[in-house]
Amino acid sequence: MKRTIYIILIGVAVAFLFRVFCFEVVYVASSSMEPTCRTGDQIIINKMVYFFKKPGRGDIVMLHSPINDKGLIKRIIGLPGERIEIKDKQVYIEGKKLKEPYVQYIRPDTLLVGDNIEAFTIPENHYFVMGDNRDISRDSRDWSEEEGMQTETVTGDLIRGKRLKLY
Repeated sequence: MKRTIYIILIGVAVAFLFRVFCFEVVYVASSSMEPTCRTGDQIIINKMVYFFKKPGRGDIVMLHSPINDKGLIKRIIGLPGERIEIKDKQVYIEGKKLKEPYVQYIRPDTLLVGDNIEAFTIPENHYFVMGDNRDISRDSRDWSEEEGMQTETVTGDLIRGKRLKLY
């Protein structure tokens, strides 16, 4: 009996450590990443990948929100040290228009908060993230701190892992 309890406890501990440090299945709770990740989808997050390499442009990541206590799924658009600008909903990196075939606009003719952002340089160890469903996503374009300062970027330590694409 003691042996069985010991084996069960080791199994629970290994499963817990696997979930915390390796992989986690998360539920997509909003439509901010549609059409790439639909509301209700369950996706696998690889939490080990960024131990070996830095996040890259286009990575779909799970991150801890810089403005409230919840997890988010967003796409990395801008990398540390890059100059980013948004003009009439179009993203420009170093003055060149970024090709984004994954983006969805539900109000393409309406300019919203964050659809025009003056050029700025992303600080070291910071990332500019956006949802694919741009007209409804709350992201780097419109996050603000309690004092009203626009946050705009996410520090690397808030990024928890990358979506594991199985197909």
